[in-house]
Amino acid sequence: MKKLWALICALAMVLAMSACKGQAAPTQNDVSGVSSQTVSDAGQSGVTSTAPSSSAAAVSSKPTVPSQAPRVENNKAVSGLNNGTYTVKDEKYSYKNGNMSYSASYPVLSGKISNADKVNTAIKTSALKTINSLGTGAKTEKTTVKVNGDVTYEGTSFLSLGFNEYVKLSSKGENVHTLRAMNINLKTGTALEMKDLITKNDALYKLLETAAKQQLSSDIAPSVTASVIKSALDSGAIYFTKYDVGFAFQITKPEKRLVKLSLTYAQVKPYATSNEIWKNFI
Repeated sequence: MKKLWALICALAMVLAMSACKGQAAPTQNDVSGVSSQTVSDAGQSGVTSTAPSSSAAAVSSKPTVPSQAPRVENNKAVSGLNNGTYTVKDEKYSYKNGNMSYSASYPVLSGKISNADKVNTAIKTSALKTINSLGTGAKTEKTTVKVNGDVTYEGTSFLSLGFNEYVKLSSKGENVHTLRAMNINLKTGTALEMKDLITKNDALYKLLETAAKQQLSSDIAPSVTASVIKSALDSGAIYFTKYDVGFAFQITKPEKRLVKLSLTYAQVKPYATSNEIWKNFI
């Protein structure tokens, strides 16, 4: 009887061991091998990338952009929008010859505006500023200029617009992006410069530095300090929207690029000049 029980126990142990060997051990193949992440860089829309989740190092190295509150319309800006007093259409310019390739689009106003001709001439001159400076003389290097004009605020008595310009002076040269803005008092036909609109001081530079931390990607924001802004803003641009005021300027570190920041009308009020166009907003 003891031998029989020993035989039964031995057989039970063999069966148990076989059952254990028959189970599959957990592997990474049991888990989806792809994950999706969306990251944003300053001045760019979100980019979706995929990477194997099995890699412990599969973490995006791209900089992130701080989350921002939704933009809120300024009531005075909205009430002052063009109500049909004039219309805006795009005019296009193109010139190609030899190594030269120039193109530009810019707005043209028509309607009940006493200074329409003066305003349209000023807009066209600004749009073609770089193209005219380069001229149409033969070029030994491939020269490309592309200008895109956009109206950012179309008011009954005030117009704000910007020209995104891309210039490349050789086939291997850098494609330089700049933003040139125009702000026009439609009552007088006068184009206003930043000095006509903004009182620049250390408090403004510090405020824009704070905006940079809130609005730019983590790789760019630390370089946009108050001192950098102070130097860059002298040749920068200002433009208006129904939401806020935009500031654009060039930085050189960590790389050469165009930076755009915005301040609400409440934020910018302490730095606004006495120019009458501010009555449209504050």
